Amino acid sequence: MKWAFTEMSKGVYSASQIMDMMNRKKGKSVKISAFLASLRNPAYCGKIYVEQFNGEEACFVKSIHEPLISEELFEKVQCIMDGNVNPARPNVKVLSDDNLPLRGFLVCPECGHLITGSASTGRSGNKYYYYHCQSPCSYRYKSEIINSKFLEILQSLEMRASIRII
Repeated sequence: MKWAFTEMSKGVYSASQIMDMMNRKKGKSVKISAFLASLRNPAYCGKIYVEQFNGEEACFVKSIHEPLISEELFEKVQCIMDGNVNPARPNVKVLSDDNLPLRGFLVCPECGHLITGSASTGRSGNKYYYYHCQSPCSYRYKSEIINSKFLEILQSLEMRASIRII
């Protein structure tokens, strides 16, 4: 899990890609829901949630066990998972479907979270690709339209003659 938190904090791979790599590496079969719950578990950074009791407020307290990761690393991963941080992506090849090349680079116009993408299978068995938000705002748009619009914008750009390419 320490490796998973470190990889997640880099912002290069999605949680599902990290889970797949971890499953292959360790020969395990962790389900995505359990993996995402683990990434949200503050026990890894040495915090335990204490319920409201005898008029005292519910709160997180420092545990007696040694934390597996730092509190800063935990908070960074939470921000990335919430879509509040768009980390600088290092020069590393990001695993992505060819039909969804902009996945993880677009921001939802409704709520501001990062947009992901996935395929839906139609009744005929064909796959239809969409970019969508994971937050409750339910933004969803066909990937063909967004990809073609992005290419259209890129093709409309022109470089000034005064700029030299080295």
